[in-house]
Amino acid sequence: MIDVASIDDLGLGQMLKVNVGESILCLINIDNKIYVLDDRCSHADFSLSEGTLDIAAKEVECPKHGALFDIETGNALCLPATRPVETYNAHIVGDRIMVEIEQRDT
Repeated sequence: MIDVASIDDLGLGQMLKVNVGESILCLINIDNKIYVLDDRCSHADFSLSEGTLDIAAKEVECPKHGALFDIETGNALCLPATRPVETYNAHIVGDRIMVEIEQRDT
């Protein structure tokens, strides 16, 4: 597991972009459960953390073309995206957000 942020950096109902090695992740806090997915839209390489979060539906909308992604599964829910984004397991340990992600060798 990799330490990616402090829980204090991610308020309820908020999204946060973090860089982890070569990966860029979008962290989402819904009711103190942390969801993590790749920050880049699978359609057009725009930042999902700069998009709109629908807390009730657990969906994030890409700010560029409106593609929707399920934050639990990463599945693309509407066009123009057709491919999912990767999701990762996260845990809160003390006041830190830890993510299960494999580091890529450079």
